Amino acid sequence: MNETLRYECITDNIDWTTWTITGPVTTTIAVLGVWGNLVSLKIFRSLSIRPSVRLYLSVLAIANSFVSFCSIWYYSLAEMLKPLLGTIRFFQYVTVIMHPVSFLSITAAVWMLLTVTADRYFALARPLRHRAHDSLTRARCVYVSILFAAVLYSLPTLFEMRVSDECARYTNDTRLIVVPTDLRLDPDYISIYSVTLNMIFITVGPFCLITILSIRMIFIVAKARSLRIGMDARATLSGRSTSQENTTVMLLAVAVKFLLCNYLMIAVNIWEHLAGSQIAVGTLYKLCVELSNLLVVVNSASDSIVYFRWRQKRPPAVSCSNALKTLFTPDEANLLKNEFMCHQSSKMIGSQLTDLMVLDNEELARDERICIQTLLEEMLSSIGDPIAEQNIANKLNFVGSQHAQISIPASTWNKFKTTLIEEMSTNDSRHLWSRLACMFIKEFRCGQSFLKKPSNHSTT
Repeated sequence: MNETLRYECITDNIDWTTWTITGPVTTTIAVLGVWGNLVSLKIFRSLSIRPSVRLYLSVLAIANSFVSFCSIWYYSLAEMLKPLLGTIRFFQYVTVIMHPVSFLSITAAVWMLLTVTADRYFALARPLRHRAHDSLTRARCVYVSILFAAVLYSLPTLFEMRVSDECARYTNDTRLIVVPTDLRLDPDYISIYSVTLNMIFITVGPFCLITILSIRMIFIVAKARSLRIGMDARATLSGRSTSQENTTVMLLAVAVKFLLCNYLMIAVNIWEHLAGSQIAVGTLYKLCVELSNLLVVVNSASDSIVYFRWRQKRPPAVSCSNALKTLFTPDEANLLKNEFMCHQSSKMIGSQLTDLMVLDNEELARDERICIQTLLEEMLSSIGDPIAEQNIANKLNFVGSQHAQISIPASTWNKFKTTLIEEMSTNDSRHLWSRLACMFIKEFRCGQSFLKKPSNHSTT
């Protein structure tokens, strides 16, 4: 969290704007944040995510809990009680203790968020390599290394604050105040550690990396979604995304929220770096510091809201008739069946489609013509009935598995789809024949790919 470099003898004069932000508002949000992050640990059990991601998010939630907890004892509770009790000696000691703990918590939280964002990016950009190396043991080593590095990096903050009675030399006031140590006031220490290293490792550096990774993930997800919708008619109808995409969108929401809540802290740090420590005496700067600290607490407290949005609800008890869905409505199914029966090319479409896929072997082509023609006729007779649709999907899977060694390029499948649509459809039914072609291609290719997957590489 941000702090000013101006320390002076404590007075009980209260700036009510600052008191409202730093006192009751921050304390309330921090208390809710501690509770929300602890609840998040339970929510993770219902999320359809990999064990390694669940572990990363659990460590992130614990770190955010400490950020919220430290903000209460570091400054917000003392500020909230100030109008009633004045400055309390106890909180001066607590501030000195909580200062390094708070810095450690923020460091761990930022680095864990960067880790989980990078993990999700590589899962999208390099899925096979990521799957080969992803394991719970590796995730444990990563988070232990991050925590160890965060502890080492935060060690200097143990020697930045001390409690002093220096005000008693000039006044009859016996109250203690928190003052910076000589180390904290050393110009080289401020320049190297407090400004440069913190900007690289805590604020600007992670901020830029998370921004870049988030933008790249947004493009990857958008491209994957458009490709899937183009090939998967069921995804077009249901609008449901895959479990992997849900995980990515959830973590993107957490990353974007982090960026929004930390931009002011970045701006304040850059402002102080450019203007020098004398800027700390300004009223506007102090207000920005308080607002940036509030946003840091809001960020640490609000992750649970994102997780709650993506939790997996228990499916309600439904009847079999409601649970089974069809790819086509009865009216759509009747329209396709009638067009197929009345179309003069209906008995030859299997041959036309086969000629696109089998070019050199006439004997094989003859068998495939019969097979494809039969499959199309069975598909048209089954659509509109959920059980029959599932049966034909299983049959297409089986036929695809029998052709697992035949490589059919995407361009050929596109010609297959275009030919079926052009030969059989009218203007009113073009989208329906496109959906039927997508169903054929998807289930056939699923059957092909099933036997190609080694059983010992199954994902958790």
